[in-house]
Amino acid sequence: MKYRGSFKSENGTETAFQVETSCSVQEDLERGLQFIAQSVRRFYPEAGEAMNEQLEKDKLTIEQEAALGISLRAYLTEMLGLHAAREILSMNSQEKEQRYIIIDGRQGPTGKSTLCKVLRKHGYKVLEMHEQKYIRLDTELQCKIADFNELVD
Repeated sequence: MKYRGSFKSENGTETAFQVETSCSVQEDLERGLQFIAQSVRRFYPEAGEAMNEQLEKDKLTIEQEAALGISLRAYLTEMLGLHAAREILSMNSQEKEQRYIIIDGRQGPTGKSTLCKVLRKHGYKVLEMHEQKYIRLDTELQCKIADFNELVD
């Protein structure tokens, strides 16, 4: 794969670059970013210093987040959207004990099981749809059973 591009400084100086590789996309990206970082540091020392500072801050932030883990609010918002995340997070303890959250979706790795585990860990009652037997009754009864305790064993 070949990548071509150029950088233009504030004073109008343009520097061209070309990268050729046969690595994976991830490796390509990493090498490309390293090349860009080295070029910026070489041609624009002030920008290189600022970039080093920002990279160090980003590294600390990423390490802190990894150590702390992602918050439930952030995870739910990312997975479900803001509205659904707020609905779940606003459930009081009584609702969490009495109401089930049913998770369904297409087959495959969409995050259903992980979401289930996370919610259970936080005290929610959760069911994955594929683990259940689902029965739906739509037809209205014509003859209702008056006292089902005596008639149905």
